[in-house]
Amino acid sequence: MNQLLTAALCTCLLVSPAAAGGSGGMGVFEASAAMPDFEALNASLARYGGGELGTPHFMLGGAGYGIVDNVLVGGSGWAGDQSVSCESLNLRCRASVSGGAFEAGYAVLNLRHLAVIPALGIGGSGYDITLEPLQGDLINFDSLLLHPGRRSVVSFSRFTLTPELIIHVPISWLGFYVKAGYALSLGGPEWELENGGKLLTGPAVSAGMPFAKLGITFGGFSRPPRKKSAPAPTDDDDSPGPDDD
Repeated sequence: MNQLLTAALCTCLLVSPAAAGGSGGMGVFEASAAMPDFEALNASLARYGGGELGTPHFMLGGAGYGIVDNVLVGGSGWAGDQSVSCESLNLRCRASVSGGAFEAGYAVLNLRHLAVIPALGIGGSGYDITLEPLQGDLINFDSLLLHPGRRSVVSFSRFTLTPELIIHVPISWLGFYVKAGYALSLGGPEWELENGGKLLTGPAVSAGMPFAKLGITFGGFSRPPRKKSAPAPTDDDDSPGPDDD
């Protein structure tokens, strides 16, 4: 998933400065709450007395957008993890959810201090599950030779479409927005081991993940000057008409 986050960050850096010369551009720091599917993973942990991964799952991320003639383009990336322990197996399980997307939308309402923007994100998202011992110390190197599998990582990523709604409140160069949407992943998860092997039967994960984000925005917006209406004619206009002698 690091490649997805890198691609999203590059999109943010490239889009915002280019669009700032038109209608506007902004960078965003985001905090997210999502509802990933941990049901199958929690069932496996519960069989061995492990804790339960909770929802909502909290993440941090960033975004960059440009708006030209009410058309929004940009990108975003996000990631977050949480851990639970299973003392009977002397094991800690850490689950990470991350992703990135290119986004495009249109401002159906674009006022001085309020913009409403439906958008669609196209990118990828995935899960990483890390299993490692609670006790990290070993007595000697021979112990490591006998039990080399001290840490195991399984992960998957898949193509994701994200319909979303952005409500942006620019105050000056600083503002905030609320973003809500649904990350819909296409295809089933294909779990991979850290060494490149396949995990043929991994935890089942649903295709969808609803989320909400709160972002602090930094940027500027220029608007075309308002057209001045022509003054209305008055009865005191004494200029001669075409029929006057």
